[in-house]
Amino acid sequence: MSSLLLIGTSNFLVSLVNGLKSERRKVVVFCPSKKIKKKIIQKGYDVIEGDPFVQANYSKIDLNDATEIIVTGKNIKKLKPLLSYLNEKKKQSAQLILALEESDISEEEKREIKANKIISLSDLISKDFYIELGKYNKRRNIERLLSTINEGDNVLILTHDNPDPDSIASAHALEYFLKKARKVKTTIAYGGEVGRAENLNMIDILNIKMKPLRDVKVEKFNKIAMVETYPGGNNSFDENITPSIVIDHHPQKKKYSAAFIDLRTDIGANSSILAEYFIHSRYKMNKRVATALLYAIKTDTMSLNRGSTPSDIEAFSYLYTQADINLLKKIEQPSLTIEEFDAFGRAIQNKKIVKNVFFSTIGKVKDREIVPQIADFCLLRQGIKLSVILGFLNGELIISMRNKDNRKDAGKILSKAFEDIGSAGGHKTMAAGVIKIEDLNKEDEEEIFTMIVDKISKKM
Repeated sequence: MSSLLLIGTSNFLVSLVNGLKSERRKVVVFCPSKKIKKKIIQKGYDVIEGDPFVQANYSKIDLNDATEIIVTGKNIKKLKPLLSYLNEKKKQSAQLILALEESDISEEEKREIKANKIISLSDLISKDFYIELGKYNKRRNIERLLSTINEGDNVLILTHDNPDPDSIASAHALEYFLKKARKVKTTIAYGGEVGRAENLNMIDILNIKMKPLRDVKVEKFNKIAMVETYPGGNNSFDENITPSIVIDHHPQKKKYSAAFIDLRTDIGANSSILAEYFIHSRYKMNKRVATALLYAIKTDTMSLNRGSTPSDIEAFSYLYTQADINLLKKIEQPSLTIEEFDAFGRAIQNKKIVKNVFFSTIGKVKDREIVPQIADFCLLRQGIKLSVILGFLNGELIISMRNKDNRKDAGKILSKAFEDIGSAGGHKTMAAGVIKIEDLNKEDEEEIFTMIVDKISKKM
């Protein structure tokens, strides 16, 4: 989670902390006074005790985690080297703000100080400042995104393999946004297959143009953008090719680089990030883009009932006024194929409930997307907190987990259960895994089901 770092040496820090009533992020306070430390701890914030003017003390802090760094003080001569050091060590997108206890500062001194903003403490403590700071940071983030793209670029936009509504909507929204802002050429591509009736419905009804990655000549594009995935993540793209843009909300399993990275693991739906680009810029989306994003947020957060955040709620509220609700209803109400209907029946017939966890296997499937669809459905059963559904496809075991227990983390449970075989992980509320059957040393589906239930149960 991104954090706000407050640095200071006086009692003004307490006043500053008192002004953080609406702050929902992690807040870290760095000060030398035991008396101040005690007062701030009572407010529920983390405090690091030490002299903030000693650079060695910053080894105690992860400066890369800070989105805003606020330094308070009045001795300009003493503050200058500290600000220079922080400016050098902070991540590029972080805001460095100097809050002066005395507003008497010359224009020459302002030019010498390496800070994004200089403000008086009285203005900083006001509620409006934090609201405006949040909006400013969002606009600045959009500027960083657009600085990576030039007019006339040919941009390949990649989703994760077997894209779901969140990945499809994110790609569609980014394509529309870049075309509006930079007049670029774009192609959306995906690995695997687009399954599930709702996903096909969504693409058809909203007229979203996508191509299988195998049909795309990657070398003809001069910019690569990845949405709801990352280099080396759940996609068929060459991880040795560095993308220009990565917009994702999945936990980072490996380090990667890109000119622009917008990674927010605490957000419920990736589409909420894309919605923010429109909300806080002069570029307006059309009804089809709004409908795609709204549908994606609904599905990824189960209508804001699973893993949603204030950012998801803000995006959902805005998109609801922009979307075509009639189109949304058409997407949400596709007919089930005979195979899908039978798969729901097998899930109920083969269920095994361990405490409040619903386990089931639906056997062989033709479309992997039916597995998470049934996992969502089984989570609705009374008394169930987690659902784990298995399916078998082309020599692989597909696992989908859904969770509504705030004490559990679906992504961590699957990662730990299968860290020695296959690939598994995800978010707190939803996760997935893929394991080659040959790696399980078992072929009988019932034996595999029993083994998976046992492995996952041990990691709960």
